[in-house]
Amino acid sequence: MKKVYVSIALTGVLLFGCSDHQEDGQEDTQNVQEVQANAEAETSERNSSQIPEGYEEIYETLKNFELPEEGKLTYEEALELYPEGLDFITEDVVAYENFYAFDKETKRAVSFVFPKNDYYTGEPVDPYGSQYLGLFQTQVLDVLRHYPNLLGEYGQPLGELTEEERKLLENGEGTRTKVDNEGEPIKIIVTGWEAVKANVDRVVPVLEEFEPHLEEYEPIHNWIVETKSIFEELDTYDQENWEEAYNLLRKGTENIDKMVKVIESI
Repeated sequence: MKKVYVSIALTGVLLFGCSDHQEDGQEDTQNVQEVQANAEAETSERNSSQIPEGYEEIYETLKNFELPEEGKLTYEEALELYPEGLDFITEDVVAYENFYAFDKETKRAVSFVFPKNDYYTGEPVDPYGSQYLGLFQTQVLDVLRHYPNLLGEYGQPLGELTEEERKLLENGEGTRTKVDNEGEPIKIIVTGWEAVKANVDRVVPVLEEFEPHLEEYEPIHNWIVETKSIFEELDTYDQENWEEAYNLLRKGTENIDKMVKVIESI
């Protein structure tokens, strides 16, 4: 009997100890979750405070939109449907039947190729719904932001004209050079007045693709219309009006720089 009582007593102690341990573990988990939530809230607040003035609604739209449920594939279904060897098909990607795929976290398209073709038939495939928002973000980051300056450098913010740049525009000088290095994508290097006109050719077609499909997202649609109109006006200037043209180019690229900042803040 004594052994029985001892056994029961020990069991009671052990059970009591487990109960305390479980409660401590639950408290630790709750604490970790609270810390994570607070950190995420602080990051979100810090990012939103860096948004350019007038872009707040665009930030909220791009931060909170959801990708469509229609046509969404599981990871296994995507592996079965998509051709083999596509390294962007991972469990971190939301893939669709129309062959557009998006990062789960950022909701940006994982490829800037747009419009896209069916992998098997070669026919053009249209995005739908909020897929256009994910594609828009990728086009801004991977295409529009890499605009050329007057010296042939890409992706650098435009500032006040240097003496060298001013001479290029005044004299109507400019070059367009094709660079085809083996194993690298073909590049077109433009300088001077050629760079001014090249920016129109880069920006306007991209914005024209998105303009009719993002009308329901008014702040973004307004940005597209405004930015496109700047570059379209720029296209009406000839070299004799180089100073006014450059000012328009700066205005248009500043819009792009601000949109880049919004997207990278999400």
